[in-house]
Amino acid sequence: MNLIDAFIQGLEKESEKVDLKDILSKDGDLYTWEKFVDIFDSIDIDDVLEGLKKINAKYKLSHDEEITILAYIKFLELMVTKAAMVRGMEMDTPKNTEPSAMLYG
Repeated sequence: MNLIDAFIQGLEKESEKVDLKDILSKDGDLYTWEKFVDIFDSIDIDDVLEGLKKINAKYKLSHDEEITILAYIKFLELMVTKAAMVRGMEMDTPKNTEPSAMLYG
């Protein structure tokens, strides 16, 4: 069973918590997972350039890892665009009288 299937199976069992230590059983899997959590956390949505500089100084990344990070940056861009669209639609609705929430706040 692949990792995502195992994760889905764990999520479908409502009575149990998903423990990544059980899923990430190969040597180095947990380290790789922790590395990418750290990398993604280093990229601030409002200062991508500085995050990339930190990551580049801290890690020696493979070509595939670099592609993954660039895909994550594109994902962030898409999420910001979608959030702006939703906020724009909400502001156009007359029944919305409360101020919209800050995206970065």
